[in-house]
Amino acid sequence: GLQKFFSCRGIAIAVDYFWKRGHRKITVFVPQWRTRKDSNITEQHFLTELQDVGILALTPARVVCGARIASHDDRFLLHLAEKTGGVVVTNDNFREFVDESATWREIIQRRLLQYTFAGDIFMVPDDPLGRNGPGLHHFLQEETSFRARPTPYSFASGSHLPFL
Repeated sequence: GLQKFFSCRGIAIAVDYFWKRGHRKITVFVPQWRTRKDSNITEQHFLTELQDVGILALTPARVVCGARIASHDDRFLLHLAEKTGGVVVTNDNFREFVDESATWREIIQRRLLQYTFAGDIFMVPDDPLGRNGPGLHHFLQEETSFRARPTPYSFASGSHLPFL
């Protein structure tokens, strides 16, 4: 959405990228209010499709007296990565969470996969941890020397994603 609106298509394109690579343990977190009609949200049918196949998880959110109240969705990403050994796909650096726990620090340092879009093409680096780190294929493997648990993917949906 060129950072101007929340692009449900962008989320679907990202999910499709990992699905085509053979990954099936994918979770997309979206605040519940994102499912409501809004002029800044496009192509919501993609969210419905992701929800129908069990990939979409809605984080708690509500509107009280006209004010939107939403849980911090980044915490859900980190909790799931902690429980499953998964990778978090986001462009957020999670600076505010680095000192919350040693486990979250490890996730932030070693299991964040950043990305970009070139039009409708979802792209991730071949070297997600830098030129001295593992290549993308190794980084995403379920069993690795630096991450020895199953690998579901969590996608953030807060304002830190470029296609929102």
